[in-house]
Amino acid sequence: MTEDARPGGATPAYEKAGSSPLCVPAHRTSGRRAAYRPVIPPLASGAARPSRVRRPVLVVTGALGPGRLEMTGGARRCPGGQVPGKVVRLCLPSPSQTLRVPRAGLNTDRVVAAAAELADEAGPDQLTLAALAARLGVRQPSLYKHVASLDSLQQLIAMRGKAEFGDVLGRAAIGLARDDAVFAMAHAWRAWAHDYPGRYQIAQRAPAPGDVGHEAVAARTVEVMTTVMAGYGLHGDDAIDAVRALRAALHGFVSLEAGGGFGMPFSVDRSFDRLVRALVTALATWSAVSEPGRGVPAG
Repeated sequence: MTEDARPGGATPAYEKAGSSPLCVPAHRTSGRRAAYRPVIPPLASGAARPSRVRRPVLVVTGALGPGRLEMTGGARRCPGGQVPGKVVRLCLPSPSQTLRVPRAGLNTDRVVAAAAELADEAGPDQLTLAALAARLGVRQPSLYKHVASLDSLQQLIAMRGKAEFGDVLGRAAIGLARDDAVFAMAHAWRAWAHDYPGRYQIAQRAPAPGDVGHEAVAARTVEVMTTVMAGYGLHGDDAIDAVRALRAALHGFVSLEAGGGFGMPFSVDRSFDRLVRALVTALATWSAVSEPGRGVPAG
């Protein structure tokens, strides 16, 4: 008789009542340690007994999460998650523990994309590594394989936001010139800030000192705007001054709007349209403006 068989041809069963003969769902033992001793079913009447009796295999089904299979009695691992042997102990977390389902193929790009989405939905102030880890279904230490800190993550979001924003402005202004280009660019600016409020706010961060890649991405938006300024005959310092004025006006408006700063019962769309019209009027005569400081009363 093998060590797994019982004398007298007893009915095959596990020592734990209520278990199926050859398969134990994992959830039945959640939070407890249970030992199961599978036995050999009796042979049918008149059947020839094989010369060698194979040990039964305990098949464990269900999501194990952070649990483990603990094998005793000299059992060895088998393909397909099965283990032979006398005793198998299934150790699972208690029901109070949350099983995480990590996303496959996690990399830096996916981490930054998820962080940008979280910032848009909850606001930059609610962006934490703990919240991001929960969103991705991983433990927080796993994020450090892709980002060094929360500050570096925000820098990566800022870089990503600047790249997206520059592309949006470039597509809006392509094929247009002067006033038409400014109108298209201004409305694209406002729409992107509305659609992606979190990454828009984070994108205002300046590049870290020596971050050449971030500086190159930030220059993209300036290049688009200076190209539009060239349509007004503005170059060099005149173009930079005009870009700064345009940026200050548009950024100030969308930031006040996002913060609920326009509470009066009047059309915000009309106010924005009039702001842009005033800007294009100013740009048309920008080169005629006197040099800074000239004609300014002393004291």
